[in-house]
Amino acid sequence: MRPSLLLLLALGCAAPVSDRFEYVLEEQPGAFFSVHGTGERDVWVAGAADGGGLGLPALLHYDGAGWRRADLSGLGLEGTDLWWVHARAADDVFAAGENGTILRGDGTTFARMASPDTRTVFGLWAAGPDEAWAVGGAFGGGEGFVWHLTGGAWTEVPLPADHPGAAVFKVWGTAPDEVWFCGLMGTLMRWDGSALSMLPSPTTRSLFTVHAAGGELAVVGGAGSAVILRGTREGGFEDVTPSFDGVPPAQANGVWLSGAGEGWAVGIYGSILRLRAGRWEETEGVYDDLHGVWVDPAGGVWAVGGRILAPPFTGGVVVHRGAAVSGRIGG
Repeated sequence: MRPSLLLLLALGCAAPVSDRFEYVLEEQPGAFFSVHGTGERDVWVAGAADGGGLGLPALLHYDGAGWRRADLSGLGLEGTDLWWVHARAADDVFAAGENGTILRGDGTTFARMASPDTRTVFGLWAAGPDEAWAVGGAFGGGEGFVWHLTGGAWTEVPLPADHPGAAVFKVWGTAPDEVWFCGLMGTLMRWDGSALSMLPSPTTRSLFTVHAAGGELAVVGGAGSAVILRGTREGGFEDVTPSFDGVPPAQANGVWLSGAGEGWAVGIYGSILRLRAGRWEETEGVYDDLHGVWVDPAGGVWAVGGRILAPPFTGGVVVHRGAAVSGRIGG
């Protein structure tokens, strides 16, 4: 077991606050791809199918005392990887992944939603109870799509004529008429409330995750080494990839902004970058490849990953910076 603060919790001591990332879960059956929640005691983690890709997908919930695996039996999800989780509210949680899978639940029970087809959903963002977006494509990178939830049903939104057709990896918005998308080949798009449009991109490299907060946007990606873009609400993007002693950071997979020039990005080789005062800094990383990151309202930073670079995706990990978190799994 790698160093952690769990012993202090077991002894009933007050939970200390750490400025380092501590392992909460590790060597789980399936790798984890996404983390999101509504608070430090309402956290969801989604990931790969257990048993080397043969079992049910990982969907875990943390309630402040421990972790519980969601009951996904009877939904035909054996061998299905979940690539994203989005908790719109404590009682309204989406998870999405392979085979066109979109799940929606009340925090306890989940059901499959009807989706347009069986392409892989890599990202999802919900603006309201009947307003959400899902994006993805073929696992190999083609057949990109954008789906929109309105009127209780998912429908496909036509891509712009100048879209390269490549997979769309992530979506995030700040309002129903201000939604951002990123994908392969440096693709950047925006929904303005009526149509999708392509945006000028300063890169042709893969872009894996987009996030927006406080009027600021960040997009991360790369292959081997990172690319990090800074954007504005008007749609202008610039490459702000840092260099440390002449070397760029490792490929970045996930990003989360807290606003006011603050945020985090994570990637392969356990890379963790921190945005402070508008500048990306290298921090002490961890041992495992990381795929997703989220900052809870109390300022705790959560990151997830595992053996994520090629299937079967195994060895799931959760790391956390802040007040100590229990690693007990039950139910």
